[in-house]
Amino acid sequence: MLLNATLLNATLLNDIHSALNPTLVARLEMPTTLEELCAVVLRANAQGMKISIAGGKHSMGGQQFLSSGVHVDCTALNRVLRKDCALGLIEVEAGIMWPAIIAATLTNAKPDWQLLGDSTKADRRRRCNARR
Repeated sequence: MLLNATLLNATLLNDIHSALNPTLVARLEMPTTLEELCAVVLRANAQGMKISIAGGKHSMGGQQFLSSGVHVDCTALNRVLRKDCALGLIEVEAGIMWPAIIAATLTNAKPDWQLLGDSTKADRRRRCNARR
């Protein structure tokens, strides 16, 4: 039996909630800058490969990974880029987790701003809505 050479170095990924979606991806990329992310996208395009992208990997249902494709793990893209405390806005990179967002909003925040959320029961992750 011949195996596809691309899959010999494949990585097995799964969601963190149900662990019911094991998926082999041909290549796992973990960019740390926007420039590295752009290079990953351009390289995959030049190779005719499709891309899936994730941060915390807590989506369920099998849609979060692309079998035999390039998977981009964004967890290293976790910086706060800008804050506007007067408007209650924060610009962050794609891989940031809720605790870092909450910590960033606590400094210089207006007392009438609050984050409302409900736990997804995933370690270090929360869904929130900002409210004034």
